[in-house]
Amino acid sequence: MKLRLAAEITNFENAYCLKSIYAKGKDAIFRQLRHSYYFLADGVTMSFNKLTWGVKASFRGYVEAAGGSITVSDGAVRTEDGAFIFSAASGGDLTIAPDGKATGAMRFQGTVTFDAHGGMLKSTLTELGLEAGDEGLVLTALEGPMNTGRCAIAEVYPIEVDAENAITLGAKITIDGMYQIADNYPPGTELDPLRLD
Repeated sequence: MKLRLAAEITNFENAYCLKSIYAKGKDAIFRQLRHSYYFLADGVTMSFNKLTWGVKASFRGYVEAAGGSITVSDGAVRTEDGAFIFSAASGGDLTIAPDGKATGAMRFQGTVTFDAHGGMLKSTLTELGLEAGDEGLVLTALEGPMNTGRCAIAEVYPIEVDAENAITLGAKITIDGMYQIADNYPPGTELDPLRLD
């Protein structure tokens, strides 16, 4: 399974700023890496095997200030700064072109549950995914509380690729995301950025 960024290194005007990272030219050689997902640009492979996302820092702060709990399960891990790490699942293939158009999907393992006010506030995010559709690239999750389908909880867009070959994606909550994440943030609200590395 491969996550591929189909981009010309010489096209500096795309959102990924690849020219500043891959200055070897269009004949840059292919480098086989060991991880699960990839961005591919003119034969140069950028490898990713996890998603790091904090959902929304102010939401985490509210839950904990209210005496609630934030728990991780199914393989998700919480970082020291409060964000969550989800490992890439097998079977995905997502391609993102220089103009931002994407096809395919990839999924991540893990569950995060927010619980406060004696259960009156409860939000569970499980089996996150990045999926391309007619409206662009979205972050998806199983739709609670029954978890029988999937819904798009955020629209995502590229911000940068850093010197460590990790990509940062901005995120804005959707109407389905509003209902999944405590029914508190209107559509278009900025969420924490996503990091793939």
